[in-house]
Amino acid sequence: MSRDATAGVATIVSFVSPADDTGRSSAVANVAWILAGNGKKVLAVDWCPKTPRVYDFLRPVQVDAVAAARTLGDDLAAVLTPAPDAPPVSPSTVIAPVAPEQGTLYRYAVSGSTATFSMVGLGAATDGLPTGDAARIRQLLQQADYDYVLIDAPVDLSAPGITHSAVLSDVAVVCMPPRRLSVQHAAGLARELQQRATGGIRVLAAPTLHEVPDPGHGGSRDYVRQAFAWLLEEEAADDAQGPAPTGILEVPAHNYDTFDDVLSVLADDPKDANSPLRAYERITEWITGGEVTRAAPVPDAIRGRYRHAVLLEPAETLGDIAVAYDPVDRPWADWIGGQLRRAGVRSHLRAVRPGAQPGLGPGSTVLAVLSPDLAETGLSGLRPDAADASAEVLGVLVAGEAWRETSGPERVVDLRGADAVRAQSLLLSQLGLIAPAQPAGGLRNVPRFPADPDRRVRFNVPPRNPSFVGRDDYLERLRDHLTSEDGPVTLTGGAGVGKSELAREFAHRFAYDYDVVWWIPAQDRETVQTGLGALADEIKAVDSTGAAEAALKALVAPDGAFQRWLLIYDNADDADVLTGLWPHEGVGHVLITSRDDGSSGLPSPLEVAALTGDESVAMLRRVLGISTEDARSIAVALEHLPLALRLATAWMRQRALVLERGGVPSLEAVGQSVRELLTALERRSDEELGESIPGSHTSSVARVLRITLEALRATPFGELAIRLAELSAFLSPEGIGLPLLRSTSMLTQLAAASGRDADELLLDAGEVDLVLTVGARFALYDVDWGHGSALRMHRAIQVLLRGAIPEPERYERHRQVLRGLAGYAPTDPEADDSRYAGVFEELQQHLIPSGALESDDRQVRHWVVKQVRHLYLSNDSDAWRSALQLAAATCERWAGGDEMDQLTMRLFVQTANLHRALGDHQEALRLDELVLSEQRRRYGLRHFRTLVAGRGRGGDLRGLGRFEDALVEDQATFEGFRGLVGDDHPNTRMAVNNLGISFLLTGDAREALRLARQERDRRMLLFGPEDPRTWRASCQVGTCEREVGEYDRSLATLREALARIHGLPTGSLLDELRVNRSLAVTERRLGLTIPAKKRSAETYSGYVKNLGEDHPLTRGSLLSLAADYYRAGDAGIAVKSAMRCLRGYDRKLAQGHPFTAVCSVNLGLFQRGLREFDQAVGYGDRGLRSLRAKLGDAHPWTLAATTAQAGHLAARGDLDTALTMQEEAHATALGYLGRAHPVTRDAAANLAAIGALRNGTPGVAALTDADIDVPQS
Repeated sequence: MSRDATAGVATIVSFVSPADDTGRSSAVANVAWILAGNGKKVLAVDWCPKTPRVYDFLRPVQVDAVAAARTLGDDLAAVLTPAPDAPPVSPSTVIAPVAPEQGTLYRYAVSGSTATFSMVGLGAATDGLPTGDAARIRQLLQQADYDYVLIDAPVDLSAPGITHSAVLSDVAVVCMPPRRLSVQHAAGLARELQQRATGGIRVLAAPTLHEVPDPGHGGSRDYVRQAFAWLLEEEAADDAQGPAPTGILEVPAHNYDTFDDVLSVLADDPKDANSPLRAYERITEWITGGEVTRAAPVPDAIRGRYRHAVLLEPAETLGDIAVAYDPVDRPWADWIGGQLRRAGVRSHLRAVRPGAQPGLGPGSTVLAVLSPDLAETGLSGLRPDAADASAEVLGVLVAGEAWRETSGPERVVDLRGADAVRAQSLLLSQLGLIAPAQPAGGLRNVPRFPADPDRRVRFNVPPRNPSFVGRDDYLERLRDHLTSEDGPVTLTGGAGVGKSELAREFAHRFAYDYDVVWWIPAQDRETVQTGLGALADEIKAVDSTGAAEAALKALVAPDGAFQRWLLIYDNADDADVLTGLWPHEGVGHVLITSRDDGSSGLPSPLEVAALTGDESVAMLRRVLGISTEDARSIAVALEHLPLALRLATAWMRQRALVLERGGVPSLEAVGQSVRELLTALERRSDEELGESIPGSHTSSVARVLRITLEALRATPFGELAIRLAELSAFLSPEGIGLPLLRSTSMLTQLAAASGRDADELLLDAGEVDLVLTVGARFALYDVDWGHGSALRMHRAIQVLLRGAIPEPERYERHRQVLRGLAGYAPTDPEADDSRYAGVFEELQQHLIPSGALESDDRQVRHWVVKQVRHLYLSNDSDAWRSALQLAAATCERWAGGDEMDQLTMRLFVQTANLHRALGDHQEALRLDELVLSEQRRRYGLRHFRTLVAGRGRGGDLRGLGRFEDALVEDQATFEGFRGLVGDDHPNTRMAVNNLGISFLLTGDAREALRLARQERDRRMLLFGPEDPRTWRASCQVGTCEREVGEYDRSLATLREALARIHGLPTGSLLDELRVNRSLAVTERRLGLTIPAKKRSAETYSGYVKNLGEDHPLTRGSLLSLAADYYRAGDAGIAVKSAMRCLRGYDRKLAQGHPFTAVCSVNLGLFQRGLREFDQAVGYGDRGLRSLRAKLGDAHPWTLAATTAQAGHLAARGDLDTALTMQEEAHATALGYLGRAHPVTRDAAANLAAIGALRNGTPGVAALTDADIDVPQS
């Protein structure tokens, strides 16, 4: 008996079984697929928590996962798959959960067709049917928009569960294994379902038999028929009443040799009459009353790929898949190819171009990236031969409207609007492929999804050119080269051929595939370092290295945040400029543009030629809409050079607008502008520039530029635009900040260049934006009005404009530019103020292009001095080295006269600062004393500039170990500044800091601490906690607190200083290293050996990378690390490290330098730890003698060295000598340092230990072994 069928009402089919291993879940999955493939709307319900589940069989063809309530409605979703209390796993999770997430509806694709079906389920923690009234669930299901609902019911239903299924279902499929007891239970279950059904239920027995046709299993078959004889009787009785109410269909057991859960509809041969697939088709036929008899055909290629994916066939049986695409869609082609490769299929990319066949052979499987661009290109080469039955073409729709190409692929996968996970599922499921478990995002070399809106790319590339056309071959070759990991590639060619435009387009087109895309001007080494420094700031590369090195290291870190990167070095005409400044490892890519002809050794040159004829025509027609014939005439006249075409396009556009305003119709105006341009191009000018740039063909650019300038002279604001362009021609081609161009100083020079009244122009300064607009409309330059806020002019136009200005006007224009830059520079007091750093950074990029270093103008030279000062204050070793190169050459040029002027002396002082910062104190002292003697002669001892030079000399003397001389110099400098500008002036505060350091070095740590605290407190009051100099002063306080024995205070002070500096946006890496180094020493004094050693190692590594092995700060850091190794019990490494330091000090420092002596003392201490007592005594004696000679007997270092030496002697057995030496040292320490000083305490402890040894108490370990720390002076 059966319920009355009602059209439009879902048929509810429950698959039940009394035991495991019945194939029930496989049956649900396969029947759902067969029904959906035949156009039926199907919902599968996975209520059985035992594995394998329906969910497991269908996972490979999942295409989506959404909130169930969105599709089913709140009421039905709540009873079928109640949402959990906690949020489910995100539907976009790449690795699928082990069981269906409650509250989630899964969608599946029928591979080889556009059909889909859905499934909901209960989680792994549930134990069966959901609670709820079965009749109500039935009513909700019947009202849902489905033809069939297939339910995988729990195993071994209880009595309430049987009733639930009976009330709920129209059809019950009872599955059972071929075991007698199970068959008996299944028959009882079937009878109970019929008895408890309130409106009748159709029952099908589906026993799983081993090898159905095998006569050996006839007994099982017979027993099943006996157990279900009553079903067969009902079937015979009701034969004429429509669909059979009962029946028996045998299902062969699965024989798949794999661990995967296999979908028979995809794995079985449809011609095999004894396969599980054929059995599922018969079950479907029975359920539908004969309406659906066979599964929808699955292409052989899809079946083969699926069998390979579930390990039923070897990879060798798979064919390749070609991905066909228009070059503009290469990002999508890359992503698709990457997904295919991850799924284990070989793929090949085939770019499709007009008139060219993609080279696809017979039997090919083709994925065509369907976009408007491919529609324009045409699909004729992709259509399979009608006679080629094995050919397969699948369209992949990625953009635009729905595909309307009638002759295109019949099967289309629509990826529009899909995220990466859903797009992957949609694509692979249609090909019979299974996504690997590992997320693609975790693989560094898999192309990324091009349409990810949430991916953040660190990006500074100039805006792409909206008129960019063509260059497909170059872009394809670039992408191929870079993704094949063949290393950097260099775009070469003459000026104006479009190298930078090509690199810019590549960066914008493929930015999605990178974490960082960074554009680095590369005309000189300093500019490259500046660009890398900006990158370091952007990615927060605070790895205790120089800015450029820090950026490079952050990019190649294996576990770094920036796994993929593209660095573009623009205009690198000299390979030496890039030496050591690009990454040589990692997964990123390097792209270089250069006019180099290949002689300088830049890697993998790819020469860029002018545009092709078709590309030139396309460029002109896209912008103007002129005829193909006119466009071709102009392109030929301009030799297809992109820059010349761009200028010509702008001229024609502006000329056509003028004609239209005069009443000429639009189309006629365009045609007339073309004719006028061609006529003008035929004219030759005696003044016209020829080949102005070596290796470049710029005559066509020069001709159209001449025409442009003529037109501008007849345009409102055009004359001013020309003058502005001429001024810009002497500035950086990488960009000129609009604030600079709008500044009073530059507007004054613009007025002078154009013969206008400066006051009039300044009164209406906004007029300059109109001038900028006019020049941009004629393509003299581009203007970025947004965040970039800059004017950019092509280098070729700069060269031609400079060459077009006649002398002496050219000289005057150059002078005006330099005056404008000098006037924009902050004043001397402002040069030390970090608030003006941005102004100096803008000026820095124009320093070399403008030729400022060769200028004799006093204002310009003054700016150069301030600019070098700014680089010194940057606290960046890369900037110091670059600045030193510039400053040293400029010093030599400026000092060529008979007598140094004030600006030359000031530059010498700033150059000395750079030498000192880089560790060359001897050269710094030479320059400072050269200046100081001259200034004292001219201006006296208390002149401001004399004191500035004296301040530098004090630092030089400290670095050279002349501590007493430095103290005298620093005292005089402090008193001089205090008298001139008062206690709170920044120069006075710097003098106080220096004076404190000198007191510390000369042994008066108490006075040094007093001055350090005064300096910190005044800086906190004057400048606040956001000024890094406040925390530099605090670092000095913590150091001095340690030296007087206040270890706990020192620890707290230094920890706070480190945290504060690290958190400041203006904090310096060198500041962090300085505090870190001092904090490690304090931790060592407090016995915190492990953290001290770790911190010292980090600091030493940072100094090596930032300042090099030979810098005094690096060497002092290594000696401190050696002390930590000694404290940690590894005296051998301590000795080796100290020996390296000593050799370095002997090589770099003058004989008798206190730092060398301290190193020798510490080396002796470490050798005592190895029980090498003779060596310890030898090195200890060397250091002690040197310290006595240089610093005197009462200096804390001398007394500490004496205590160490007494310990060495005592350890060796010379107890009487040791006791006498220690008694004298202790007495001296008491008299000069006081009882509480740590050196005095160490002397007392060592004296007691030596006395005990002398009195017969054993124990060399009781001897004190305090190391001496070389300060960071």
